[in-house]
Amino acid sequence: MGQNIASEKNEETRKRLESLVRNAIGGEQYFQHVSSFDDSGLELLVGYTAIDSPTDRTNGKWVILAVTSLDNALFGLQEILQSLILLSIAANLVATLILARDLARPMEKLGEYARNTEGQEATAPNSRKGTER
Repeated sequence: MGQNIASEKNEETRKRLESLVRNAIGGEQYFQHVSSFDDSGLELLVGYTAIDSPTDRTNGKWVILAVTSLDNALFGLQEILQSLILLSIAANLVATLILARDLARPMEKLGEYARNTEGQEATAPNSRKGTER
């Protein structure tokens, strides 16, 4: 903050910043995942946009860079992930109960039919009751 990009000593960092500024001036409003601007190796998320300069009305632009660590940017997603896991477990349990009931019903009917016909004699399809040969 408060520094000119051209004064950046690290050439790779300077090129990344210049690329972000060019993209922002070109009308893009986006973000980029970058490694640290120094040698710490910290992963960062950089959001950027350009706005018309409030002080210079002759096509001047201000480029706004919002920089945060990747951990800070993704912090709220952990709670969402936990909620989605619990929701998927509950949905799986409900689906299992419904399917188990639907799959067991034909077996229950077959068992009931077998209990009802247990005491009855089987008859040949062509035989008639009450007639003897």
